[in-house]
Parts: sequence; structure tokens; C-alpha cells
Amino acid sequence: MSLASSESSLYMGIDIESGKPGSPNAKYSVIIVNSEGKLITKSYSASLSRIIRLTWEFKPRAIGVDNVFELASDIPKLHKLLNLLPPETKIIQVNIINNQIVTLRDVAKKAHVDLGPSKLNSMRTAYVIALLVSKGYGTAVFMEEEKTIITVSKGRGSRKGGMSQARYQRRVRASVLHATKKIQEILDKAGIDYDVHFKGGKGGLDRAVFTVYAPRRKLYGLIRPHKGINYIIKFRTIYGKKLSLGTPEMKIERPIVVGIDPGIMVGLAILDLDGNILHLESNKNLDRGSLVETISKYGKPVIIAVDTAEIPEIVKAVAAKYQALVYSPTRSMLISEKIFLAKQALNGENPETQHERDALAAAYKALSIVQSKLNQIDSYLSKIDVDIDYDKIKEAVLKGSTLAEAVETEIQRILSEEIQEHNKIDERNIHCIENPRDNIKSLLGRIDELRARIQFLEEKNKELLNVLENYKKELKTCKNKYRKEAFSIVSGELESLKVSLKLTQQELEKKEKNLEDIKKENEKIYTTLMKVARGKIVLARKISTLTINSIKKSEKELGFLEPGEVLYVTNPGTYELKAIEYVAKANISAILLNGSASNLANSLRKFGIPVFKTNEYELEIAKESIFVDSKIIDDAIKARKNLKEQKTPIDLTKIVSEYRKYRTKKHYSGEMKTRKA
Repeated sequence: MSLASSESSLYMGIDIESGKPGSPNAKYSVIIVNSEGKLITKSYSASLSRIIRLTWEFKPRAIGVDNVFELASDIPKLHKLLNLLPPETKIIQVNIINNQIVTLRDVAKKAHVDLGPSKLNSMRTAYVIALLVSKGYGTAVFMEEEKTIITVSKGRGSRKGGMSQARYQRRVRASVLHATKKIQEILDKAGIDYDVHFKGGKGGLDRAVFTVYAPRRKLYGLIRPHKGINYIIKFRTIYGKKLSLGTPEMKIERPIVVGIDPGIMVGLAILDLDGNILHLESNKNLDRGSLVETISKYGKPVIIAVDTAEIPEIVKAVAAKYQALVYSPTRSMLISEKIFLAKQALNGENPETQHERDALAAAYKALSIVQSKLNQIDSYLSKIDVDIDYDKIKEAVLKGSTLAEAVETEIQRILSEEIQEHNKIDERNIHCIENPRDNIKSLLGRIDELRARIQFLEEKNKELLNVLENYKKELKTCKNKYRKEAFSIVSGELESLKVSLKLTQQELEKKEKNLEDIKKENEKIYTTLMKVARGKIVLARKISTLTINSIKKSEKELGFLEPGEVLYVTNPGTYELKAIEYVAKANISAILLNGSASNLANSLRKFGIPVFKTNEYELEIAKESIFVDSKIIDDAIKARKNLKEQKTPIDLTKIVSEYRKYRTKKHYSGEMKTRKA
């Protein structure tokens, strides 16, 4: 049982004794009290590692200090320390009240804690701090934008439970998928904002990473760490770069175009409206909060672009944050197109990673689509000699306002600011008047001055309205021109799609023809098999020459020669005597010869093998197989019977002699042909 379970609420007070804050040689005085201020335990000259162990042993609700940087010398080290503490334990700086730093003595006096007349030593200071924290004094120290990373991954179990490796991996991936879905359900039900990235695998998921926009303590009782054979759930807290007591920086309102390539590795590109690259990076740690933080440093996005036809959820969320337009192509961009656009944006250079390339290409393409509209705005505004904010005009037009509406709105804003400024001046003048009767002339003079100013502003406004009216006409002309250009671009894309469709249709027709041929071939094979089953045709084993090599090759593919088989020899001009002896011993039915070959036929008949010509029977070809009318079997039986009746003792010496003469004659005729050539 944990020691913390014996006390419902414990509080720790810490004060540095010696050494550099946060270093291994730093020593601290540590006191732990309960909510009534009763001493639970204390530790002299404790190292930072001992303090961390004690926090896990006693699980205090809060750790009190009089300077948070006594625990860590800088922000990154403070991050590490916070990650090592129990999630439910807060750090309280007791001498910050209402965002103001006061002395420890003043806080103690306010809390009615007696410090005594003498100077406080380190242990006594730690005790006072623990008492103040237990009474609720001080300010909690948080890091800005605290987030929690939840990782669901495959377990490290090595046993397969008697299953094959593939089945085991599918079971593990299914377990990761189930755990991921369960976490999603819990977060959705609790209304906690999050992003999630998956790495898929056969049968489920290999890994899922949740970026939860809430501190770890908010997840207590909802999701727990898990370490099992099939899957593991781990938690990690991510802190911002500033303490919660810091003053926020001024936000830049410059309009920008942002390209995002989401995934486990995220690409981010930020351009101004002139096409200058303000920021380009790819990073595994760019979740939604980090994206918003980085983007806000450079301005306010009016367009957020992606390179895919489908818009990812994280991009929709970031765009909603800024109320920005989202650009996605009608079809996902090709790699060649992204390489070309990224090179254009970088003046011929290549981005360092493909994620930077994809983000930059998306942003650059989105900017190029609205570039003609931005050029028209610049041309229009260059003719108006009024100090107005070009960026606000461009932002308004890109978000849907007409140029005329945007200019009028900006002029109205300037007029309103001038009137407000004059009202402030009037109020100051009225307050300065002590005796109205003595200052009547001054007031009348001021009235005349204001009337003159109003008249000037009215004339200026009338002049601007006339100029604006002229440019409305010019804008209408530009719009028509832009529509024609847009129509031309759309027509080009449409033509490209038509060509692509035509090629696809041709490919489809080709595939359909191939399918039809396959169907016909299958029907032919089916018909042939039915004839074989009914005994109308028989298979003829096809070999090129009646040689031992051809026979062995056929036997390797189709099995050994069986009694009763029919052989079909396509090239009867070449044969071997030992091959004839081999097929004779196999007791085949007959041999079909392709063409006349009297020498081979005579030799076969002498061995009692019936010989027929292919033109005597109807052959059917299915794939590589040859089928012949089953009548050949009956004919072979009759022929074999006749051969037996006519059979004379085989003179092997004579057959060998004739075969040698045949081979010599064939060799001689070939040699003569060679000499003539």
C-alpha cells in the first residue's frame, strides 16, 4: 500500500540549501505536511532525484516553492522535471499573489503563520512554505498549452500461442485497433479535443498517436496506461515554451497563405501574399496546437492549402481557428507537379524533405490561383492616394468581399477613427473649460474649425466616391477578363480530363476484349472437356521431336508415358532409335505425325506402333493441349492387330544399319548445302 493512502491531502514544501538549482549537486530541505499542518515527514540535504521519488511515494497535491527556478535553471529543464512528477501534483509558488511577487514574510503574515523573530533557516523555510501551500496560498505554475500524447502500440510479447506468425500479428494489430477506438470513444464522450494519427497494418493498426489538448490530470479516471502482451498504452505530457504567468506577445495580423502536409511527419509552409517564403519545415511534433502557435508568429492565414482532393480533419480545424479559406485541388496533385511548383517557389532549389515539398507546392499553387486578383487589387489601390491598409483590403477580397466593398469598409473605418479622435479632443477641451462665459469665443472658434474640417472630409469623401465609381467600372471589366481566363483554365482542365477519360475508356475496352477472349477460350476449354468426358475425343501428348530429350521434357511437365496414350510429333524429321524403343516399351496406342516421314513411320511400324497422319483426323486445340477424335484408338487397335499379323522377326542389325544410312545421308546433304552456300 502506498504511503499516500494514509493521508487524504498532503503538501510538500521545498527550499534549496546549497548548489546550483536543478544540478546533481544541489541539496534541498523537504517538508511534507497534511491539510491540518501536521508534519508527516522531512528530509535534510535531499537531492532532486530523492524529491521526485518522495512525490511518487506520498503523492502530494502540491509542491510549494518560493522560486520555481530553484528546481530547474531554465524552461527545458523545468519541462523534464514536470514530466517526472505525478500528474496530479501541482507546483505552487507561494510568494505570487494576484500575479504580484511579494515577500514570504508578507504571505506568512497574511496567513497567520508565525515565522519567529530570528532569520529562517532552509528547513524552517521549507516548513513555512508547506504550511502556506496547505492553506491555499500562492499561484500554480503551469506551462502554456499543456498537451498529453497518448501512444497505442503493439506489445512486446514473444509467444505466439500455437498460432502462425501472420495470425499472431493480425491478432496484435486487431488489439491495437480496438484500444484506439475505445480511446476515441472515451475522448469524444468527455468532449475533450484531440488529433489522432494512425499507422495501418494488415488486420488492424500497428500504432496510433493521440495529441490530446488537455493536461494529463483531466484524463484521470478516463484512460489508464496499459502494458500487455498484445498492446501498450503510454502517456507523455508536452508543455509550452512559457510559464503561465508570462505576458502574451502581440499577434501579427499580416495576411498569409499556409500549406500543410499532415501525417505522422507534418510539413508546414508559410508564404506572404507576395510569394515570399516566411517559414518552411517538417517535423514529427507539429500537432494542431504547434501548428497554430507557429502560424500565429507570422500572421493571420487567409488561405490554408493541401495537395490532396480530400481535406484532412486537422487542416479543417486549423482553418476554422482562423476562419480561413481552405484550398484543395479537384484531384490530388501529381508528384511531378509538386516538384515543379516547389522549385518555382524556391527559385530552382529543392526542399529538404518531401513533406516540405508537398506543403510548399500546395501553398504556392493556392497563391498562384488568386495572384491575378491580388495584382488587380494592387493596380487599383495604387491609383487611390489614401493611406489605407492594403493587407486588410486583400484579406477582405480573398474572403469574398468585392474590391469596392472592401475599400469602402476601410475608408469608413478611417473616417470613424478620425471622428472618435475629434470627440476625444472635444471632451478634453470641455473638461478644461472652467468658466464657459469667459471661453465662449474659444468655443465658437472651435465650432468653426470643426465645421471646416467636416466640409473638407465631405468633399474628400465625395471625391473618393467618384474615384471609386470609376474603378467599379474598371473592376467590372477586370472581372469579365478574369472570368474568361478562369473559363480558359477550366476548359483546359476539362479537355485534359476528356483525354484522360478517353484513354481510360480505351483501356477499359481493351480489358473487356481480353475478358471476352478469355470467356471464349474458357467456353472452348469447357466444350473440349465435355467431349473428353463423353469419350468423343482423347488427349494427344504433344512433343516436338521423337527424341529422348523431348520425351523427358514432356514427362517432367505431364508425367510419365502411360499405356494407351497418343503421341503427336510436330517435327518428325528428327528422331532417335532409342526413343522409339522407349515409347514401344511404354505401350502407347499410336503416334500422330505432322507431315510425311516415311523413315520414322517405317521404323515405328517395325516396333509394332501404329502411325497416323494429322490430316486423317480432326484436331482440336485448347490452350497448349491437342485433342484428337477418339476414333484413333479404335483405328490404332486395328492397325496394331494388322501389324502383328504381318510382323516378321525384327532384324535389329538391319534397322540400325538403315538408321545410320539415314543419318549419314541427312548429314551429307546438310554439308553439301553448306558448301554451296
